Amino acid sequence: FEKLVKNDRDLIKESKILRVIEREIKKINKIQKLKSEDENKRQRIGEKIKDLEKCILNETSTSTIAIGHTRWATHGIPSINNAHPHKSEKVVLVHNGIIENYLELKEELTEKGYNFLSETDTEVIVHLIDYYHKNMEFEDAVRKALKKLKGAYALVILSVLSPDSIIGVRKDSPLVFGIGEDGYYLASDVPAFLKRTKKVIFLND
Repeated sequence: FEKLVKNDRDLIKESKILRVIEREIKKINKIQKLKSEDENKRQRIGEKIKDLEKCILNETSTSTIAIGHTRWATHGIPSINNAHPHKSEKVVLVHNGIIENYLELKEELTEKGYNFLSETDTEVIVHLIDYYHKNMEFEDAVRKALKKLKGAYALVILSVLSPDSIIGVRKDSPLVFGIGEDGYYLASDVPAFLKRTKKVIFLND
């Protein structure tokens, strides 16, 4: 390295470049690790909740963030492929509501190289956010994707690039925020976390 630099100014410049490279390598390693963990941790069942309980009963995790969903078939039959959470390369989410223009968006995303594994409108949302997330921060990607959605939605979203963050957003579909002593909760209705807390904020669109 010292042979490559001719003076202090070059040294500073090269040091900055190395720091950028190191930061990008760490980011890539984090993505790969989280993607691997995600493959092991995402559990979906197309039938009864009790069957899901059997799958996760003996699992251990160091994560302090989790999302889950019990769905009914807005689009597609109840099945593992149609079950939530849905994921893309960097993004995973759950969704209540109906996206009216999902076929149009699905066609656009297919042309951009995204493969769809379900019959749901939800998978369109997760790929759309992932598409924008390639070139912008997590929250900005969510905001930009929402501008293209027509319909009703309550979303809870995670990103492998922001492992300590969770985003909840709603439009014409209920989403409530619970404040507990041991954590925070997002759900479509209060009974979902009533055993944990009675402090609730009803979110606006």
